[in-house]
Amino acid sequence: MPLTAVMQLHIFSLVYQGNGCEPIQGFDNIVNLKVKYEVDAVVGGLCSPVSFVQHYGWKSVGLITEDNFICEYGARGIDAKLKEGNITVAEWARVPTKLSDKMITEYLERLRRRARIFAICHDNKTVLQRIMEIADHLGMTTNDYLYIYYSLIPNKFMREPWKSTTDFPATKDEIALRRNAFRVFRSLSFALNVFE
Repeated sequence: MPLTAVMQLHIFSLVYQGNGCEPIQGFDNIVNLKVKYEVDAVVGGLCSPVSFVQHYGWKSVGLITEDNFICEYGARGIDAKLKEGNITVAEWARVPTKLSDKMITEYLERLRRRARIFAICHDNKTVLQRIMEIADHLGMTTNDYLYIYYSLIPNKFMREPWKSTTDFPATKDEIALRRNAFRVFRSLSFALNVFE
């Protein structure tokens, strides 16, 4: 029986559930808790997403990470858990904070030769939007692909990443096109499991 605790805070709410590494059930329970309690953060270990990857038989994952401490920290944890699950990190693209469209295209073309499932972390939301728009232009947002955005702390951007940002305003038509590019995009927020 998993341990569940719900905490309501003034700024945001979070749920902790100790599911261990039960195949698929742990991940499903976490998603269901997020919906049931309408929380902003679900706190748990990184093993459940790895079980999820194993459940679907994915053998390799690509990493796209901004070259900063937070993204690197998360990527190292993901890499370690994937290795434990015998899943290969086929390509790890450490990208700078500022990226031109040409650079994004080069990274994506290199990555698509090696993987179809990507864990992605970049603090600049405009760059993340451009990555998805260019991926769509390159035909990399079909059902053969999946982009899993991870962060250590949840944020509003994760709910509707296709919307206008301060740096990158968009018209209704542009938002509709961008939303289409995000159809194979999922977001997760990781936090250290300090209760076990």
